[in-house]
Parts: sequence; structure tokens; C-alpha cells
Amino acid sequence: MHHRLAAVLLAVAAVTTPSDAALAQIPGVPTPPLPTGRVGKGTPPKNEEITSHTGCTINDDVMENFLKGLETERSMKAAFAKEAAAVKTSQAYNTCMAEVIHSTEGMAIGEKGVNAMGDDNLSAADKQKAMTAMGVDLAALLVKKCGRQPAEFNSTRSKRMREAEQAGAKTAGMDDEC
Repeated sequence: MHHRLAAVLLAVAAVTTPSDAALAQIPGVPTPPLPTGRVGKGTPPKNEEITSHTGCTINDDVMENFLKGLETERSMKAAFAKEAAAVKTSQAYNTCMAEVIHSTEGMAIGEKGVNAMGDDNLSAADKQKAMTAMGVDLAALLVKKCGRQPAEFNSTRSKRMREAEQAGAKTAGMDDEC
């Protein structure tokens, strides 16, 4: 994706400049006056089709789709950044976890598991079920009080960035060739 994107960007930069109207569609992108036309070839007519050195056709419609693709990628990455800002640091998460485990709610959940283990009237399978339920309840309480584990969240970072890039490419209508 990155190599194809770079090739498209180089081809686009070499043959055309996006219109101010196209750039204005992307929030936060300043739209200073841009030079128009192509050096040495005059100003291209509206929606002229140009073939890049990779054999891909580039025109105003392709550029509009490309900008939409970039916006899709940007918005997905911004959403991930917002989620990341809400995730506690490892130290803060560990502190929160210790507080939750020692809280009244955490102690009540743990007590259920301890009581089940000491109950001679329960079978081994029933004791195992009680311990599993205790683990599920405690995990749910931790998520409720402390949020997602930082390591779990951070392990998805690369995957989520790739997904944003792929969604952007799909929105732009890019294929393996262009």
C-alpha cells in the first residue's frame, strides 16, 4: 500500500495540483494559493486524463476519490488516537487494578470463589465453574473501573493503522496496480 500510494502521489504531484475546492474538503488542511497548471505545458483542461509513469489514469475524478480515501484514513486514525488517549498507562492501570481487587466489590467477588473452593458439598466441576465465574466477574469489574489493559490495546496499534490505510485505499478506489 505504501509503495503504491507513494507512486500515485509522485505521479499526481508531477502532472497536476489538486484544486483548492478539493483540498478544502479535508478538515484542518490549510488551502494556500497553489500554482496551477503544469510547467511547460500550459494549464490542462478540466478533467483532462493523464497517464502516469505506472500506467494509471489520473483525472479530477481520480483525485477526488483519492482525497476521500485520505479523509477516510485520517478519520480512522483520529478515532484510534482518541481511544488511545483514554487508555491508562501501565502504572496507572496496575494501581487501579490493585484498588479494585481490594475494594468491597472486588473482595465480595473473591469471597464467592474462596467459599466455593472450601465447600465440600461441591464437585470438582462445580468448584471449577465457580472459579471461572469469579474470574469473569472480576475481569468485568476491572474493565468497568479501569478500562482496557494498556498492553492489550497497544498490541492492536499496528493492525488498526493498516486497517485505516486499507480502508482509505478502498474508498479511493485504488487497486493493486494503481
